[in-house]
Amino acid sequence: MRAKDFLIEYTDLNTAKAEILKSINAIDPDTQDEDARKTAEQVLDKIYTVLNKNQVLDRFTSVLPSILKGEYNDTQVMKIAGEISKAPLSFAEKMKFTENLASNKVINPKVLITPGTYTIDKLCYDSAVNKEVFLHMKSFGVGQLMKGPMEHALAILSSDIGIKGKGDVTVGNTPVEVKAAIGEKKGSGGGRFGETGALPSRDKMLGICTSYEWLAGPVNEYLEGQASLNVENFVSIVNNANPEASERKALGQELFSEIFQGHANEIINVFSKPQADPNEVRKAYIRANFEWYKDSDMGGAWQVLVGISMADNSVGVMSTGEDFNKVSTAKKNPAIITTGKPQEMLFQFNPKLS
Repeated sequence: MRAKDFLIEYTDLNTAKAEILKSINAIDPDTQDEDARKTAEQVLDKIYTVLNKNQVLDRFTSVLPSILKGEYNDTQVMKIAGEISKAPLSFAEKMKFTENLASNKVINPKVLITPGTYTIDKLCYDSAVNKEVFLHMKSFGVGQLMKGPMEHALAILSSDIGIKGKGDVTVGNTPVEVKAAIGEKKGSGGGRFGETGALPSRDKMLGICTSYEWLAGPVNEYLEGQASLNVENFVSIVNNANPEASERKALGQELFSEIFQGHANEIINVFSKPQADPNEVRKAYIRANFEWYKDSDMGGAWQVLVGISMADNSVGVMSTGEDFNKVSTAKKNPAIITTGKPQEMLFQFNPKLS
C-alpha cells in the first residue's frame, strides 16, 4: 500500500470505524452475533481513546511531508486502533493490553538505549500480551515515511518513542537506528552496518591483495574455487604465507584503510600481529565497521543502533564498537573480496540469545 493511500483511505471517522469493525469481524466467525460485535466495538473504542491520549496523532503528523500535511487525521488513528484490535488476543487480554498502553507500559524505552542483549519479552516489559501486539504490528507502515519493520510499531506503542528526528526512531532525546529482521529463519535477514555507496569495488580490493607478490598466488588460487574471500579465511591465507612483519603491517594499512579510512587503526594493529587469530581480526573488523558507520551520514546522525531478530527473540543494542563485546550475535564473516556485491563487505547484525 502506498503512503498516500494509507493517509486518505477513509474520509470520516464513522466510515473508518465501520470498515475496521467489518474487517475485525471477518477474522472471527463468532462475531456474527450482536454481543460479539459490541465486544469488538468496545475494544476498538478503548484502544482509539488510549491512542489519542498518548498523542500518537500529534507525533505522527509533525513529521509528514508537506504535501500530506493535514491528511493524517483522526481516521488514521482509528485505523491504527483497528490494526491493534486484530491482534490474536482474547477480549480480556486486549483489555489488559489497553491498560498497559494507557500507562505507557508496552515498550520499555530503556532497553533500546542500553548496550547489551535482551529478549523481545524484556523489551515488552515481560508481558505476553504486549509482545503479541508488538509482533502483530511488526510490518505496520513499512515504507511509509521511509520507515522499516517495527519502527512504526515502536512509536505507536510508546509515548517515549517518536519517528521524527535524526534516527529511525527517537527514544527520549536519543536518535536510534533500527535494524529489524522479521523473518522466520534464525540468524538471517538482519540489517548491515552501513550502505554500499562508499565501499571499494571487488577489483580494487583484489588489486591491493595481488600487488603483494607473496600474497597474489595464494589469493588467486583460493578464488579459483570460491567466489569470495571472507575476513577469517583471508587472515589464514596471510598466516600461511608468513610475511615479514613490515609487509604484513603495510598490507593491513592499505587494505583496511581503503574500507574504513580513519577507523581502521584497531583492526590494523590486531591484523599486524604475527599469526593473528582470524576470529579476533573478524571481531576487530566488525568494531571498525560499526564506528565507520556511526561516524558517517548513513542512516542519519544516530547515537545508538538496535538490532531486533524476531526469529531469535532477541534485541541487541550498541552505542560504540566496543559494545560488540556485550552483545551476542549470529556469527557473520564479512568479505574482504566480494562476489561483486558490495554489501557483503558489511557486517550483518543478527542478535541472538547466548
